[in-house]
Amino acid sequence: REVVRRTVRGLTGAEVVSESNNEIEIQILLDTSAVEPEKVASRQNALVANNIEIVADAIDEWSGDRARVAMMMDEEIDRHYFTLVRAVRAYARSGRLPTVRLLDLRLVAKFLEDIGDRLVRISELIASNGTPKPPREALSSVAEKARALVPTQNRAFDSFMRYEVELAEQVISEISVLIDSLSSLERMEGVQVDKRAQAIVNELKRIAEDQIDIADITTPLPEP
Repeated sequence: REVVRRTVRGLTGAEVVSESNNEIEIQILLDTSAVEPEKVASRQNALVANNIEIVADAIDEWSGDRARVAMMMDEEIDRHYFTLVRAVRAYARSGRLPTVRLLDLRLVAKFLEDIGDRLVRISELIASNGTPKPPREALSSVAEKARALVPTQNRAFDSFMRYEVELAEQVISEISVLIDSLSSLERMEGVQVDKRAQAIVNELKRIAEDQIDIADITTPLPEP
């Protein structure tokens, strides 16, 4: 898979637009009018969710190697963001999707990019600060919370893609509980004594807030 990704990165206009266990779909995106914004957004979200899992492993193992993999993955997340921006412009000119939906897609893509950037910051803390490790108990607890952000990431994105208000409200509630648990984790002794662990927990909270913002796009505005 990495060989394919490296090859694609070297081809002008080529992007991985979907991926399964036994298939990778590549499109040549020189003509942005042929690119479906929702498909690119779905792929960007899949990359983000996968990178959260990689970063959780990097935290748990305090692995610089895993952290560097996550940093490499962020390049692909960024490429998908810029591809989606071009596709949204093309669709806006052609009128193939409502303007509001296109604006929402671009906003969600920006939230996804922000999550990717925060994962990079966590990865940099790990890759550049190999020893001494933060306390083992703290790493396990922080990694557990990071892994909990994988299903909420996918559910928040699904609620937006499917216009499911009830799902959006459920996942917002779940993420709010997770944010509270991260705040409690900040008071854990093993986290308090290590500035790297504190910074990682803070970035995870910001990621959770981005997930709420993605789901919140689906919920109706309160009546004045």
